[in-house]
Amino acid sequence: MTDAPRSPHSGTAPATEPGPGGEEHHAHHAPPFRRLLGLLRPELGELWLVLLFAVGVGALTLATPVVAMAVVNTVAFGTLVQQLVVLCAALFVALALAAGLTLLQGVVVEFIQRRVFVRVSADLAYRLPRVDLRAFDRQNGPELVNRFFDVLTVQKAAATLLLDGVTIALQVLIGLVLLGFYHQYLLGFDLVLIGALVLLFTVLGRGAVRSAVRESIAKYAVAGWMEEVARHPVAFKTAGGPELALRRADALTREYLSARSAHFRVLMRQLGFALALQVVANVALLALGGVLVGRGQLTLGELVAAEIVVTLVVATFAKLGKQLEAYYDLLAAVDKLGHLLDLPLERDGEERYPAGAGGAAVAVRNVTFAYDGQPGPALAGCRSSSRPVSGWRSPGRTGPVRAPSRTSCSGCGFRTGGGSRSTGRTCAPCASTRCASASRWSRVSR
Repeated sequence: MTDAPRSPHSGTAPATEPGPGGEEHHAHHAPPFRRLLGLLRPELGELWLVLLFAVGVGALTLATPVVAMAVVNTVAFGTLVQQLVVLCAALFVALALAAGLTLLQGVVVEFIQRRVFVRVSADLAYRLPRVDLRAFDRQNGPELVNRFFDVLTVQKAAATLLLDGVTIALQVLIGLVLLGFYHQYLLGFDLVLIGALVLLFTVLGRGAVRSAVRESIAKYAVAGWMEEVARHPVAFKTAGGPELALRRADALTREYLSARSAHFRVLMRQLGFALALQVVANVALLALGGVLVGRGQLTLGELVAAEIVVTLVVATFAKLGKQLEAYYDLLAAVDKLGHLLDLPLERDGEERYPAGAGGAAVAVRNVTFAYDGQPGPALAGCRSSSRPVSGWRSPGRTGPVRAPSRTSCSGCGFRTGGGSRSTGRTCAPCASTRCASASRWSRVSR
């Protein structure tokens, strides 16, 4: 028997989620960025297409500063009006092509979103019926499945980053390269800006992903508690029920606010640095360009073009808050989807009961059943037998005893000892194997 196949973006170990704090959240969990790469790997061809379109848009957008430089020089030297018309027409064509590529880029990103949704939903539809039941001993299955809604966050955040983030990054890169051709001092200015951006993303963004995941955990803890209140309305109408619902919701909400505040501090740290860099870069370039023009090392048209390029570059810094938050939300959403994709699966394989063989006699001897992490067994020394076709009933008559005995003998539970035998066939103690024939044998008469 072989293990059931795993998704390309799932990890290798079951996920654990200890609580809103999430201190041990990644103890046996793949890093969010690695999950993101696995999720997008099947879309690699379309991602290259999006990148190609973004390169085209970035290059065509830079026609604005180039044409502006030419127009300033044309007007300054008093050349013919026809040259001005040609320059404006060229700029119109370049910007129209950029708009068309942006539209095509949006179409490709839309198809990527659809495929991500289909792949995740199909993967979960395959996995959930095959999940080892022991995975739900300490986790609420319906509440855990709420993480499927994070696929919508993945769609929207990925679309934002692919449409805006990639284009902005390429515009910044191409703009800085163009700026370096004007003067060596401007090339040094480029290097300072690049160093500042590295500082922004690496040093100032430290802890952002961890705080985003912690915020997501706290959010689902609040949603899970609301589900519990809605699932047991009668219990929460009894004495002390409303107070318990409110007290627990208040505690979980405080956990969420604490996690959100920690994440927001990281975002504000990065955004504040980006906005300060925007102000300093504009002023520094204007001062440096004025000095170079005064010395005759830079023409007036080149100064205007350089100022337009830097304005485009540093204007993107003000948009970094939205882009960074979308990126962190994307990683947190992929991390939460990983909890579903990491649920351990039953071993793939089953023993088929021969068709037309009639009823089966079942004998259960010294079966011991225990949940993971519990101090003692839920069942001990279970013994029972039944005649063919007569149906089989477990020794216990109450729900808490009958349910473990049925799941244990059908191979869906965790049986720590003993075994069951049916018409010469033995169901060996197995941790997670679903035995179709055993399930058919354990028909319980009601």
